[in-house]
Formats: sequence, structure tokens, C-alpha cells
Amino acid sequence: MVATVPAIGCLDDNVATEFVSGALSAAHVARVESHLASCAECRSLVAALATTGSQDSDLHTQPRSIGKAATLPAPTTGTSLAVGDRVGRYLILGAIGAGGMGVVFSAYDPQLDRKVAIKLLRSGGRIGDVEAKARLRREAQAIAQLNHPNVVGVYDVGTTKAGDVYVAMEFVDGDTLTEWLPRWNRSARDIIEIFIQAGRGLSAAHEVGLLHRDFKPDNVLVGTDGRPRVSDFGLARSLITPEDQVSPSTPRLATVSTPLTATGTVLGTPRYMAPEQLGGAVIDARSDQFSFCVALYESLFGHHPLAGETALSMVERGDRAMPPAEGHKVGKSVVRAILRGLEREPSKRFPSMGALLAELGRPQLSRSSTWIAVGIASVVVVGVVAVLMVTGSSAASATGRTAPEEEAWRQVEALDRRLSEALQDRQRLREQLVSVIAARDDLQEDVARLQDLSVQLEEKDEEIQLLNEEVRELQKKVTESRRGRRRRDSTRSDEDLRSAASIIEGDLRGCFSEWRERNPTGSIRFIVELTITSSGKAEAASNSAVGDSSLPLCVRGAFLRAHYPRGAIQRVAFEVRSGVGSNVALRVAEVRARKPTELIELD
Repeated sequence: MVATVPAIGCLDDNVATEFVSGALSAAHVARVESHLASCAECRSLVAALATTGSQDSDLHTQPRSIGKAATLPAPTTGTSLAVGDRVGRYLILGAIGAGGMGVVFSAYDPQLDRKVAIKLLRSGGRIGDVEAKARLRREAQAIAQLNHPNVVGVYDVGTTKAGDVYVAMEFVDGDTLTEWLPRWNRSARDIIEIFIQAGRGLSAAHEVGLLHRDFKPDNVLVGTDGRPRVSDFGLARSLITPEDQVSPSTPRLATVSTPLTATGTVLGTPRYMAPEQLGGAVIDARSDQFSFCVALYESLFGHHPLAGETALSMVERGDRAMPPAEGHKVGKSVVRAILRGLEREPSKRFPSMGALLAELGRPQLSRSSTWIAVGIASVVVVGVVAVLMVTGSSAASATGRTAPEEEAWRQVEALDRRLSEALQDRQRLREQLVSVIAARDDLQEDVARLQDLSVQLEEKDEEIQLLNEEVRELQKKVTESRRGRRRRDSTRSDEDLRSAASIIEGDLRGCFSEWRERNPTGSIRFIVELTITSSGKAEAASNSAVGDSSLPLCVRGAFLRAHYPRGAIQRVAFEVRSGVGSNVALRVAEVRARKPTELIELD
């Protein structure tokens, strides 16, 4: 039976670097490869750290089939240092650990008689030496510009005899923030305070134009003095663009101008990356702010603020950071500040680390602070009682009378009540202040939304006004068209009626031909009346008395089958006659409005 490989989470830059350089054990390599098979972000990180060339990096990140041994990367061929070796003027004391782009040793500086940390580029393997060395020099140059108590100091940078780059920096005796947090049962305030100090170091880097790009608890060292220092600026880059450097008002940072990677290369730890950094877009100091807030959120609430534990869900689905579950002991203003720093759009975050730290550093009101104040008040009350008792005893000994204990206790009780009321008033005022500040923040957001809605409403009003004008124009045209049509359709002219009746002349001749056979020498004349409806249909035809009953019926049927122009309802009278040896003639005899409107003669 084949044992399953235990799953691991997303890789940080240290593990990814050790994977591509061959420094991991076989079991660890198997777990990493299994994770890479299902994680596009970590595959991108590994590909960015691997050497570009004819090799396809995917060949080294795909899992092998179950039952076969995993293929290990090539072993490291770089120079190793032992205790007593020299690097420049420094004497190696021992190995401390591995960073993202190098190995860290403790060393002794005989010139200044102090212990230092030496970071030596890990050469060989599959990491591009030229780029890695440039990145290590950049780390030294970036930190050397900073002189801040919350940033690891850099003393020296140089090259070994073998051509490897090294950096001599402050030796911090302590733990990483990752190790420091679980060592004791830290309160929320303790965690916030340690992050605020680390954030000040990050803010100092931003102020001189540097971006860390890989802030996380592993890159914060907490000394035995309790002071945190931001370290590992190996991925730092200048925030000042070449255009900005041309400006005489912007300080020129020539020491950090060495280009490191191509545009769009993703470097850093995916777990803490901002969405714009994860997507390879242009980033700024607000990307460090996002990473800082991810680390602080994790430390306070015990889990990542996003599904999948990366900002990929923000990039792909537009997700937002999850508010912490109910029951936590973190102030509302701190939660709001962290969630604002975790906004998907950089423009919605704080404008600077300083603004975020100011919000995190606001006094947090809690029930414990109230009890502390009450305890202090109790000590004061006890002191007052003691003074009164001593005063009473002295007075009694001097005068020989009994001390007025009841009066003293009444005074103490009165003072205690006043003090309790004062504490309650102060607590109420603080709560009102917090409420007002929160309402102010909400009001500012509402005002911004109101302004946006007002602009949208004005634009919509203009659009509606234009549409109304177009509707009125169309209504005007339709009305004029209907009026013209009504004028044209109101009456039928004699010519229109005669043209319509001329179509039935053939039918009329057929009617008279039969009559002519019976009356070869006779003549006849009679009137046919009919009503023409608005649709042009004839109905209700009648005719004057004619001796021959078949002729009128035939003629009336022909008039009913005719199609007349549309118009108002009219009564029309047609005169039909036929003389001896002549054809049928018809004419409009009479036209009357409404009930008959016109008469048509057939000539």
C-alpha cells in the first residue's frame, strides 16, 4: 500500500527558493510538488525564481505518478562556510538560517568588536547568479538608506574572493515575529503594538522611496529587548520612477537603480501578496499595506482574511476580506482599519502606512481599562481613609478626645460616590467620542456616496429632458400627420367617386344587355342610392321604382361590390340611364353629408 503525501499550504519565498536550488529533503520535495500541481500562484513563484532558458520549468513542478520516486532538483554546488572562515574582515561563527535569496551566518567584526550577521548569496543551483547577486546588492543598498530603530541596520556590503556578494548587518538576538507570537498568550493590544512598531519601520522605508514587496511575520525580527525590526529587503525596489528622479525636488536614489526583474514578474510570498502584486501589475506602498494587514489579521483572529488563503479570489471573483467572527476582543476601529487596508482597490486603502498606524494606535476602550481605573480609585480612597484615620488619631492623642470615625467614613463614602460618578461620566464620554468618530467616518462615506448619486441624478435628469423633447417633437409630427390625413379623408370628390364607379361599368353593361334583349327599342333611367362607410365599403343600396325587377337588382349588386375611397360616412346617389341603341351612362346625381354625402353620376 502506497503512503499518501501529506498536503502543505502555499509556499513562501524561502521554501520556493530552496526547492529550485535543491536544498529540500526528498519527502519535502514530494509534498511541494504535490502542492504545485494544484496551485497556479506557487507555480508562478517557482517559475520566476528558476533560471530562464531552454528548460521548461513545468517539468520540475509536476508531480510524479504514485509509486515512483520524485525527481530531486540538482544539488547545490555553491561554496560552504565553516566556523573560523573569513568573509572580508569578518570571522564566521556559525550558520543562522536561510533567507529568500541567501544563507545567513553569525560573524565577529574584529575592527569594531561586535557581533554581526552576514548574508551570503547562495550561488550555483538553478538560480540565475547575476540576477540574485544584483538582488542581494539591492537589499543592502535599500536598507543602508534607512536609519530607523524598527529596521535591521546594514553595516557593509562586499564581495568574497570567490566572487559571491555578502552583506554585513545588525545581529538581532531574538525570534522572528512568527515565533514570537505563540510563545506567550499575547493580548490583542500586545499584538497590535508590536505590529505598529514594525509598521513604523515599513513606513520609514516608504518615506525614503523604498517598497518592501514581501512583508510577512517571517521577515520581522523581535529582539530580546522586545523591539521588532523589519528585515529581508531582498525584494525591495525604488518607489521613485525614472521620471521622478529627473525632478530636482525628488531625492535621487542612484544606489537602488539596479534593475532586477522584467516587468510583470511576480516576486514575494503569495499568501501575503496584494491582488495587484499577484497579478503582476504596477504596485506601490499600498501593496505593502495590504501585506501588513493580512499578517495582522492572521495574528489577531487566527486565520487568513480571504478564501483560499491568497488574494487570488479578489483577482478572479472580486471577493472582499471576511470580517472576523463575533466574540473577538478587538476594538471596532481596529477591525475597520484592517479591513480598509485589505480593500481590493489600492485607492480605497489608507493613503499611507502612517495613516493606517495612526488609526491602529487610537486608544481602545474596554471593560478591563474601566476596572483598572476603578482599582486606582479604590487605592486613592483607601489612602484618603488612612490619612483621615491618622489625622483623627493624632488629634485624639493631642486633645484626649475620641476620633470622629463616623464623620470620616461619611466623608470617604461621599468621595467614593463622587469618584465613581466621575469615572462613569468619563467612560460615557469616551463611548460617546468613539460613537461620534465612527459616525463621522460613516458620514464621510455617505457624503461621498451622496455626491456621486447627485452627479448621477443630474446626468439622468438631463437625459430625461432630452428624451422628453424628442417625444414632444414626435408627437407634434404625428398630430400634424393625423390632421392632414383627416383633412384628406373627410370628403370624397366627385372625381374620386366617378373613378371608383367606372370599375363596375362592365358589370352594368351586362345587366342592361339582358334588358336590351327584352326591350330593343326602349329607354330607361333610374336612381341608385347607397351609403359609403369610412372604410370605403358600400351598403344599404336602394333604387327608384323600375318596372323590370331583375334590372335594379343586378345594378344594385354591382354598386355594392365596388370599392370606394376612405373618408367620412356619405350618402351617394347615382343616376343610371340607357337610351335607344346607346350604351349605359351613369353620373353622380347627388352627394349628402353624413347620411348620404355625395351622389355619383355615371355618364
